[in-house]
Amino acid sequence: MTLGVVEGVLIAGLVGAAVQDWQTGKIPNVLTGPMLLIGLLLSGLAGQGWLFGLAGAAVGFAIHFPLWVLQVEKGGDAKLLIAAGAFVGWAGIIEFTLATMILYLPMGLAILIAKGRLKNFFGHLRHVANQAMNVPSAEPEEVTVAVMGPLILVSGLVALTTDTFDVVAQLW
Repeated sequence: MTLGVVEGVLIAGLVGAAVQDWQTGKIPNVLTGPMLLIGLLLSGLAGQGWLFGLAGAAVGFAIHFPLWVLQVEKGGDAKLLIAAGAFVGWAGIIEFTLATMILYLPMGLAILIAKGRLKNFFGHLRHVANQAMNVPSAEPEEVTVAVMGPLILVSGLVALTTDTFDVVAQLW
């Protein structure tokens, strides 16, 4: 697949989010808000039409807002994926989300290893399992979660450059 200006701007935003999340553990609104607006604007100007971007953001919202409410995703992650929907449309954000879901475990473990946090992560899992079985367990000193920004970047690159997760096109 040939990447154009719209995809290049999306990738630049994803790189910025990945770096910010890696360094701080947060993806700020000052990044995701403008990304959403730029995605909507570029979708309209690039010939896809305004509804393309709106539908992508709406489907992204329909998928990722409930995941944020259920505390499966952090707010910045959800907003980043909603903004990505404005760039890639409704079918693209479904593909993007599938790539993120499938790559979550291997990428998440790789990120934890790279940050030297894998042992702490397993300690937290052990504590949660003990709580579920009513076994006394001391809480870990620090809860460790994998930052999603780098994962979202890799998932986006995979979704944009391959047909691996293009389920919608195969079903449509």
